[in-house]
Amino acid sequence: MTHSRTCWTLRAALALGVCAGCAASRTAPPSPAANPPVDVAVPVERIESIFAAYRAPGSPGCVLTVMRAGDIVLSRAYGVANRETGEALSTRTVIDGGSLTKQFTAYAIAMLAAEGRLSLDDDVREHLPELPAYPHTVTLRHLLNQASGVREYTEIPVLAGNGMDGMQLLLRANGLSFVPGDRYVYSNSGFYLLGRVVERVSGQPIAAFLRDRIFQPLGMTNTRLPTDNVRPAERAHAYTRADTGWTHQLPPDEPGHGDFGLLTTPEDLAKWDRHFYQPRIGGAAVQAILRDSLRMNHGSPSTYSFGLHREPYRGLRRDWHGGQSYGFRAQWWRFPDQRISFLTTCNTRTAEPGGLTERVADLFLAQDFARAGHPVRAEEQIDSAAAAGYFGFYVSRTGVQPRFVQWRDGRFAVRYVATWYDLVPVAPNRFRVRGQPTEIAFRPRPDGGMRLEEDSYGVPTPAVFDAPGPAEPPPVLAEYAGVYRSAELDSEWRLEVRGNALRAMLPRDTTDLRPAGRDAFSDGYVLVLFRRDQAGRVVAFDASTPRLFNVRFQRDAGGE
Repeated sequence: MTHSRTCWTLRAALALGVCAGCAASRTAPPSPAANPPVDVAVPVERIESIFAAYRAPGSPGCVLTVMRAGDIVLSRAYGVANRETGEALSTRTVIDGGSLTKQFTAYAIAMLAAEGRLSLDDDVREHLPELPAYPHTVTLRHLLNQASGVREYTEIPVLAGNGMDGMQLLLRANGLSFVPGDRYVYSNSGFYLLGRVVERVSGQPIAAFLRDRIFQPLGMTNTRLPTDNVRPAERAHAYTRADTGWTHQLPPDEPGHGDFGLLTTPEDLAKWDRHFYQPRIGGAAVQAILRDSLRMNHGSPSTYSFGLHREPYRGLRRDWHGGQSYGFRAQWWRFPDQRISFLTTCNTRTAEPGGLTERVADLFLAQDFARAGHPVRAEEQIDSAAAAGYFGFYVSRTGVQPRFVQWRDGRFAVRYVATWYDLVPVAPNRFRVRGQPTEIAFRPRPDGGMRLEEDSYGVPTPAVFDAPGPAEPPPVLAEYAGVYRSAELDSEWRLEVRGNALRAMLPRDTTDLRPAGRDAFSDGYVLVLFRRDQAGRVVAFDASTPRLFNVRFQRDAGGE
């Protein structure tokens, strides 16, 4: 069953804040003087082409919701919420919002700060004394700005491999991935801890606090944070594509926390969007706190604040955030000066809503981008033969997550964490990452390898990654074999030579690490950088995942 519902009256709808034929906001639209219309008419066929992949019968898909100051002015739904029943997706479909949860947790912290019940500069251990003593002070402000360095609880079990869950390990992991304030690294741990702080300070479970202080006052009647292991029947099903066709991929049934688990609908999120322009809860003190962003140690302001990325797009101010929870995906872009927001929610892991949202924004705001000096131009195309010289697995010596570049599903793409993003040519050897505030340049090295330099908005210097060239001598694998222990994770890795790889045997897992450059090995997800002493002997390694950096494993001299 294919479903494509159109709420579409072009200029009139955008100017009046109404959506013919769909359930939109019940409040009167703001006056034109306070809320200027978006003067653009987008041919419906162009919207259809962007979401064409989700129009096949029985396919899961996406819902596009366009809002003007919280009023839904356009909604289009593609695909089904449930393949078994054929129920169509719509703006009323309940989804798992994943990390969209974070901005609500951040707002709760701001409310408590405005009430004088905490300070953003509090050491997190003042509220959660059970946390280990870190080598540097971690403040609530560091957590709110994704600049804390706290170990990522969703990733710790990957490196520990000892059966302990991420929460248990978080309470014993006394290392930091970097000095707080030195860098931005997206973290679920930070917002999980902020949710715990809300509970300790308010005396309420975070689900109850959000319900009583945010959702109910704003009329978000279909939004909640689950408090038990039961998910509602009305929630959409989520799917991924396998060789045999579509298969279910639902999040596990567990309570929500400060970092994830929000159940909501596009219509309820439109009410939250309206609150940005017409605040109804918290008062002026909360709004002032929300503007109080962290200044990083290198002097630049943080580009992430209170559960939102704050990075411009094509010269216009933009607040945005994504959500990912197993098969559910979401992307929300708000352009505050134009008072227009774009929300794409999907129930299939194969969707990349950031790229979809970008293409929709380019249609609606083309004139505004042109006035800002960043016009939308026809994209140059690149084929697999021209891109082949860039393919490879790129490693950073600082332990930052590797970059994997290849031709995938007919597109030139780069992988971040578990998602593939299109690479769009912008200049010779230079590409932008669709849907992300990032550009990548490729530079050949004298040894025949390739260097990848990555520029991200708000980062003062490019991140550098290298793919080894044919001239690099192969490693002597026996040098690395042995037993390595992490006191922080209470875990042991035993490395043995197996063919052209190192077999890593963890307490409850096994993986093969293949050479990825000088003293570097990876299984495609975990990066291992070996360390040598002054005599050149391998004495330790630092293990990293995409969001967890440099966990030290020391070599056991007696176990070599």
